Amino acid sequence: MSNGEQSCSAMPRWRVIRSMSLHHLMHYRGQPSVDLRRLNVLDRLFTGRRRMHQSSRSTNEGMVAVDLAATRGSRNPIERRKTMRPYPHVNGQTALITGASSGIGYELTKRLARDGVNLVLVARNAPQLAKIADELRGSSQVTVTVIPKDLSQPTAAEEIYRELQSQGMAVDILVNNAGFAVYGPFWETDAQKELQMMKVHMVTLTHLTKLFLPGMMQRHWGKILNLGSTAAFVPGPRAAVYCASKAYVLSFSEALAEELRDSGVTVTALCPGPTKTEFAERAQLTDTKLFQGRLLSAAEVAQAGYRALMRGRPSTVVGMANKLMTFSLRFTPRHLVARLSKRVFRREGAHHRQYTRLTRGNVLDREEGARADRDSCDEGSRV
Repeated sequence: MSNGEQSCSAMPRWRVIRSMSLHHLMHYRGQPSVDLRRLNVLDRLFTGRRRMHQSSRSTNEGMVAVDLAATRGSRNPIERRKTMRPYPHVNGQTALITGASSGIGYELTKRLARDGVNLVLVARNAPQLAKIADELRGSSQVTVTVIPKDLSQPTAAEEIYRELQSQGMAVDILVNNAGFAVYGPFWETDAQKELQMMKVHMVTLTHLTKLFLPGMMQRHWGKILNLGSTAAFVPGPRAAVYCASKAYVLSFSEALAEELRDSGVTVTALCPGPTKTEFAERAQLTDTKLFQGRLLSAAEVAQAGYRALMRGRPSTVVGMANKLMTFSLRFTPRHLVARLSKRVFRREGAHHRQYTRLTRGNVLDREEGARADRDSCDEGSRV
């Protein structure tokens, strides 16, 4: 037996494993694929001790010992996710955000401005955009450009692109966040509102991506974030057009992300569940089962979407419950998914009873009208 084998046999088993693991990592110290932080992980794993950490903010004390109780909170993975990690590599870039006047879009503008990203804000509410622009200019040293625009218009994307081209501005980060919902039975909802929703969710989103993507490809860098929804995974009775439009956003984003793999440009579909924004009030969804219980905040959704955007993920679902739901749908028959979705989109209480009576009344009226037509036809044939 060699001296090395004798020394290993004399050592405790856990110390042999630790020394071999550290030797393996140190041997590949120069390889970029190995994260040297694993050295500290193994040291804590096999010795049960925490190392001394250097304080990056203290210049007088130098090396300081961090108390175990104080570091336990900072090393909690849940707390670590809530912290707003900076992404300095996007400092000085330019981001275009649609639907930036409220909700998730507004939270994304604040998150981008915190990392020094110059902003182009697009929405219909011009006074609100001006107020947000003044707020961002006062809180961060970024350039903010405001473009009031109705994205349901056919020429909206082309007009935005030409205005930025005339100012010599190149968009490095595109955030297609604008959107709204139309709720109700398909045969009763306003056709014009649904057509406008389809234009905002699909046509303008695709057109903006088509216009700004070539510049990103030339620079070999760019990021695109499209706002989808967990509704993209289900057929939605009483919200059929909305769910179908979000399914387009998810499919388009994932396909384009794979198409642009290794090009330096990434595409991410952000799929949140029910969120505390003005969205539900505008769509008259506040009294449905979908928006009962605990809802995610717009800040939480924006933080998760921003993190996925910076990491280049093709898609991300926000919230553990939503992740489990979308995963379980893979094993559920489609007709059963539609039936369950119908229950989720159902109204609660008196509104639901009134809606049911109204719907049944319309159906009965139509059945009586059809019966009268058939009777008239029968009488005419008899004559």
